[in-house]
Amino acid sequence: MRTPFLNSLLEAMPKPLIKKSHPVHHKDKSKGSPLDKYRCEIMALRHQCQCSYGEIALWLQHKKNITISKKSVYKRIQYWNEAPHDVFKSKETAD
Repeated sequence: MRTPFLNSLLEAMPKPLIKKSHPVHHKDKSKGSPLDKYRCEIMALRHQCQCSYGEIALWLQHKKNITISKKSVYKRIQYWNEAPHDVFKSKETAD
């Protein structure tokens, strides 16, 4: 129940600016990692060029404008090594 004082206080307050805003959504897990589109290049750097995870993270930052930790690079490479290959083929053909 609003009192007259509360009503006058609410009316005196400035109205919020309404912009075209979108509700905050967490990243959909089905979209995958931003690294997924560079999978072949990252795997080549790791296995053929023997680059460290830190070097790959620096490469991503300088060449692809992606800031990511070396631990995240490590986790994604481990995920790719453990996941069945048909998972990636279905995503690549969808793009």
